Amino acid sequence: MTRKSKVSLREVLLLALMLVVAAACIRLGIWQLDRLRQRLDRNAQIEARLSQPAAAFPLPLPLEDQAFRRVVVDGQFDPERAILLENQSLNEQPGYHLLLPLRVPGSEEVLLVDRGWIAFEQALGTNPAQLAESSRGDTTLEGVLLPSQQEPVFKFLADKIPAPGEPPLLSWRVVNITGIQAQMPYTVFPLYLAQTAPAPQGEDEPIPSFEPDLSNGPHLSYAIQWFSFAAIALIGGTALLRRLRRRRLSGGQEIQP
Repeated sequence: MTRKSKVSLREVLLLALMLVVAAACIRLGIWQLDRLRQRLDRNAQIEARLSQPAAAFPLPLPLEDQAFRRVVVDGQFDPERAILLENQSLNEQPGYHLLLPLRVPGSEEVLLVDRGWIAFEQALGTNPAQLAESSRGDTTLEGVLLPSQQEPVFKFLADKIPAPGEPPLLSWRVVNITGIQAQMPYTVFPLYLAQTAPAPQGEDEPIPSFEPDLSNGPHLSYAIQWFSFAAIALIGGTALLRRLRRRRLSGGQEIQP
């Protein structure tokens, strides 16, 4: 073998880099496919639970088995502890959701209820307690139990949880039950209820607007992107290796393909 036919260090490094990048992209693509499988399993579980008839709350089930169950609950709202959920829309119209604690007879915990959508103009500049005046008295509701929502990763986007002695936060970005618990005088159930019935009795009452997110998410498109990046790394890297090798064998002169 001649000296020129030997593989150069530059070619070895380029080959190693090409393989490392391609392997990393393939691994990320497989990870996204695994995320897609988890999402499909989760959607199937949610659909199965939503298809079951509504049961009386509280449920005789472990907490992890209660999410996305349809329930019927009796109780009394506490309008003085009403809060608003920001950035909610209905039929492309901006607005809020009205959240109210519900005292349930025989339970030591209150159930936080998302009563539904209120128009932006109706809620703007209004104390949530005023919006909840029509909710006084005994009531019977039907809805779906949902898990607490996570705050955004960036702290400047997250809700500022009130410290002891601070006034309650009347408007929240997400239904963070742990955070909302900090401003409640009683224990809040770890799941909240998205009301689905009954329908509003007047124009000023919230409109139930629960729609489960059963989409497959972006995982398949992300997987395709990662596999495409791996193919680009392999094909492009191979072409560059051939070009470097031909140039080296020609004594450094440029050779047209």
